[in-house]
Amino acid sequence: MGSLASEKHFWDIHSHVLPNIDDGSGDWETTMKMIELSEKAGVMTIVATPHYEPWGEPPDKGRIFALCQEASGRYREKTGREVRVLPGNELYFHSDIVSDLRSGKALTLNGSDTVLVEFTPMTGFGVISRGLADIRAAGYEVILAHVERYECLRKVKDGVDRLLDAGVLLQSNISEAGGGFFDSTTGWLKKLYKQERISFVASDMHGIEHRRPMSKEDQDKLLRFVSEDYLQALLRWNAKRYLL
Repeated sequence: MGSLASEKHFWDIHSHVLPNIDDGSGDWETTMKMIELSEKAGVMTIVATPHYEPWGEPPDKGRIFALCQEASGRYREKTGREVRVLPGNELYFHSDIVSDLRSGKALTLNGSDTVLVEFTPMTGFGVISRGLADIRAAGYEVILAHVERYECLRKVKDGVDRLLDAGVLLQSNISEAGGGFFDSTTGWLKKLYKQERISFVASDMHGIEHRRPMSKEDQDKLLRFVSEDYLQALLRWNAKRYLL
């Protein structure tokens, strides 16, 4: 594991680290602690992805940019160390999502052409596959957020393959890979990891306890069944490829 420790500039592409903007961090103290714990796990770039939902008023993009800059600056001032916090959204799929992206109302990840998209866990496979295909047809790379949540991908035998064949990228929450031997979600994810079908692993952190930041222990659990090279791809190389 020595070579992994020497490569300590990981990305966390799915987080709710900004204070008072969604159901994530509730204050600056929590945000600073979330960044600190992430840094201890080698995460030096965090993409803030506040929820963008079709109901209510979506988070203002100017506020997201300002909070990202402030978060990075506050942490630098507090610690003397640089952890980048970059802007994005976790996009709840809806019929106007492409027009919202084109207008700039909804954000891609770090200004790239890559978007992070979620659905409700019980959404059918047809809705997911058609929705993601529509976004890709508009010229965006698409990451399906927390892939382990969608019941249909376990019920439709070739569902994962069909999404991958269509160019969809898959993101999993790292905490879901650390369940016990009899945990069905962990077992399902292990198969995908072993076949290297997942492109990103992230924290989806909302606070410092429940849905917490990524830890070195989380990474070590993944290393029980993936290679160090693949973990580097999950946490660094794919982010640099698609988000820069």
